[in-house]
Amino acid sequence: MEQSLNETSKLIKKLANDRYTLYREVNQELSKGGIVLFGDSLAENFPINELYKGSKRILNRGIFGSTTYDVINRLDDIVNVLKPDTAIIWVGTNDFMPIVPHNTEIEVSKRIIQIADLIKMQSCTTKILILSLLPVNTSSHSKIYHEWLIGKDNDKLKNTNEKLEMLCIQKKYKFLDFFNLFCDKEKQLQLNYTIDGTHINFAAYKIIFNKLLPFLQ
Repeated sequence: MEQSLNETSKLIKKLANDRYTLYREVNQELSKGGIVLFGDSLAENFPINELYKGSKRILNRGIFGSTTYDVINRLDDIVNVLKPDTAIIWVGTNDFMPIVPHNTEIEVSKRIIQIADLIKMQSCTTKILILSLLPVNTSSHSKIYHEWLIGKDNDKLKNTNEKLEMLCIQKKYKFLDFFNLFCDKEKQLQLNYTIDGTHINFAAYKIIFNKLLPFLQ
């Protein structure tokens, strides 16, 4: 079982690196500006271009399996090349996997802020928008895929959001908190908004998009 998980992890990492290589090459062909979404699978799965009807270009650069470390390591090839008008940062949940070092709530929240700081250092006019971590559902419902949930805990996720919000206030970064919006009475991700306990469905994405829309104008 452990060997199978290791092989799966290696495959995910390879596919993520392949996606990153593709994006790096595509970025070289694009003009500067627009909106860039950074993050993990929650960002990658976001059908933001399909929902957005405005005139600004939106590039989704979310890559599944990403941690804050991964986003930090990839920033140069995105920010230095594209100099986005707005950067949307949505990452952090995967940092709570046991294999990720330095993954206390405050450490994760500080790395998310570090991403924003690095973007501003490379592109000082870029507006920063940070999205909260979402709750997960760890119930025994048949749709829940527990392998994705290893290390993820709603208390940790909520505490991280609270620390992240305080840091955003200090740094004057805009923070949008969706955590409670998707919690049920048991403080779990609502089943009607998730496909597997970690990832969300189209109905949830539409709610998030409508909250985001004023910042995309």
